[in-house]
Amino acid sequence: MNLAREWVGDREVDPLAALPVREDDLTVDPLVRRALDPFLRRSAAFEGQLARNAGRQVIADAAVLHALGHEMASPQPPMASS
Repeated sequence: MNLAREWVGDREVDPLAALPVREDDLTVDPLVRRALDPFLRRSAAFEGQLARNAGRQVIADAAVLHALGHEMASPQPPMASS
């Protein structure tokens, strides 16, 4: 989320999340929340694409940042390779 907040105004970067973003995890003021709307919409659309391709390998021409979860443990990958 920190990177999404930093990149929200950068026209050369379109960040998105492959794992669900929970509204409970967004502890930001309304102005920042509104600025994050495009990120949240892209993320939700990408989650849908991953769901439609469940069980298949998906190739994306993009940089990937792997984040640690709240418990500092790696979350399950959003897609399984076949």
